[in-house]
Amino acid sequence: VLGKRADAGALPALFAIAKSGETPIRVAAIRAIAESGQPRAAAGLVQMLGGADNDIAQAAQESLASLPGPETDAIVLAMLNASDASRRITGLDLIARRRMTGSLDVVVNAASDADVKVRSTAIKRLGELAGPSDQPKILTMLLKAKPGSELDAAEQSLASLSVRMDNPDAAAAKLIPAMSQANAEKQGALLRVLSIVGGKTALASVRSAVKSSDPEVRNSAISALGDWKTADAGPDLLALA
Repeated sequence: VLGKRADAGALPALFAIAKSGETPIRVAAIRAIAESGQPRAAAGLVQMLGGADNDIAQAAQESLASLPGPETDAIVLAMLNASDASRRITGLDLIARRRMTGSLDVVVNAASDADVKVRSTAIKRLGELAGPSDQPKILTMLLKAKPGSELDAAEQSLASLSVRMDNPDAAAAKLIPAMSQANAEKQGALLRVLSIVGGKTALASVRSAVKSSDPEVRNSAISALGDWKTADAGPDLLALA
């Protein structure tokens, strides 16, 4: 009830309930804070993100994701300057959940963070926030990514963005030249992205990779054909059987 009043005067009472007591009651208070729609609540919610109780931290994050206003955006962006890597990761998650597309440059900068988990999160969130013109930028990140979680994140990000592009053939055409610049592992990542994008241009590139002299690349290409989302790759799979 207090939260739905949208009354800034109710916030002190809600925060008092949210800070102590049984977890379900605290969670309900945190959700009510979000329902109040008061941007001034954002700073108090941020303080609840780092506690030992995961339910409380999760509720605070969800409330921050829904709380309106540029004031809340500014507080979320400030989280990326925190010394704690987990706080920076939460900030990146919130930027994506709040669809803060105007903060894309900040996310790009975070993709160069000293902490690999922060870098990987930033790269993933770029795939959710970026537009078609950012595809080359994420492709470059994939080519430079370190093996492991960072490369996995770049692959996921590139696929997420490329599949949203209006023209699959145009999306694939921008990826294919990078095959010649990539090692076998990264060629495999690109082939998986091409299988998700689909279309004639992507399929032609995967067919070419099946003929590669590198066994790793060839196996990746065959797997990409097996994952193809239409029946167009059927004849190729029959020929390989």
